[in-house]
Amino acid sequence: MKTSIPSTTTISVITRHSPECSKRNDPTWKRCRCRKSLYIYEDGKVAYLSARTRSWEQAERLAQAERDARDPVKLELAKIEAKKAAKDCKLEDALDQWIAGLKAKGSTQKSYLTIKRTMLRWAETQGTENLSDVTADALDRWVSSWNDSTNTQGFRLSRIRAFFTWAHGLHKVQDNPALMLRSIKRV
Repeated sequence: MKTSIPSTTTISVITRHSPECSKRNDPTWKRCRCRKSLYIYEDGKVAYLSARTRSWEQAERLAQAERDARDPVKLELAKIEAKKAAKDCKLEDALDQWIAGLKAKGSTQKSYLTIKRTMLRWAETQGTENLSDVTADALDRWVSSWNDSTNTQGFRLSRIRAFFTWAHGLHKVQDNPALMLRSIKRV
């Protein structure tokens, strides 16, 4: 019968004393100005990581950050907070951030602003304010209702896909609602 042994992780601050330091035989001495490092024991292996400081307090903050990065409770809480933040993201704010990141100029910028206005008008008719409230089904119905030229429809669809791919990549939405939208054949 195989039993699971929980992994042990220890992260502590140690001092890498210089040869001239009077406390060179005590790696836990805190008050000297010698270099500080982190002693990391994880999964049966020992590693040392430079704290890049001579301050015990700064090294201890780094050690705590390393401990937090491995704490399953804190990791799960961070995921929950990220999901909550994604739900709270307004569609208009996300569109503004997306367009600002494009650094587009002139007519290109105008075309992205047109896409923004178009999406916001559609979202308003749907009663959608938050980015996370946009569903794949609603997007599919919207795209099906378009009656512009196929080139205009194709251009608009490519920009909408790009926006939702960007939003999904930044974890602003949990799933990409534009992922399964069918392509529009251009003439």
